Amino acid sequence: MSIVELQDFTDYVGSEIVANQSQLAAALSAAELAVQHHLRSAVSTPQTTATARTFLDQSGTVLCVDEFADTTGLIVDNGGTIVAAVDYQLEPVNGLLYGIAAPYTEIRLLNGTTWASTATITAKWGWVPADVYLAVLVLAKDLAGLRDTRFGVAGWGDFGVVRMRENPQVMSLLAPHVRWDRAGVA
Repeated sequence: MSIVELQDFTDYVGSEIVANQSQLAAALSAAELAVQHHLRSAVSTPQTTATARTFLDQSGTVLCVDEFADTTGLIVDNGGTIVAAVDYQLEPVNGLLYGIAAPYTEIRLLNGTTWASTATITAKWGWVPADVYLAVLVLAKDLAGLRDTRFGVAGWGDFGVVRMRENPQVMSLLAPHVRWDRAGVA
C-alpha cells in the first residue's frame, strides 16, 4: 500500500511541474521508496483488515514488529500459543513516544514468559504520520522537477553553478520516525 495517492500528489504539484501521469507516478514511487529506506520501515497507509506476519525473536521478552496503531483484531501468537492481552504490553506504551503519537513497534511479554523462535502477529499493519506524508510529497515534487537537472547541476547563478542538495526540510520531517532498532552494522 502506498503512502500518498497519485491524485493527491498531482493536486499537490498543480501546474508547477509539467509532466505526464506516468512521470509523476515514477517520482512518487521513488520518493516513497527513498523514505521507506531512510526510515528503515515499510511505512504505508493502515490496512483495513488484520493480516498475519511472522517475526523472529531477537531478545527474549521483547519482539520488534512492523508499525501498527489500530489494535482491532490484534492476535499475538507465540510459537502456536495465543497470548492473552493481559500477558503482553504494546510499546511504546499508550501509543506515545516522548508525548507524541507513535505506532506500536514492540510487543513485550510479561510474567517471565519469553518468545518462541518465531511469533505470528495479526494486526492492521501500517501508519503514516502527517510529517512523513508531507515529506513524501515534497521529495516526490523535488524528484519530478529533476528531469531537467543533469549531473546535479540545477542551473547557473551569479556565482557559477547551482547544485542540487539534500532537502533539509524533508530530513527534518523524517528524523523523528527513523527506526534505529533496525539499523545494522556492516
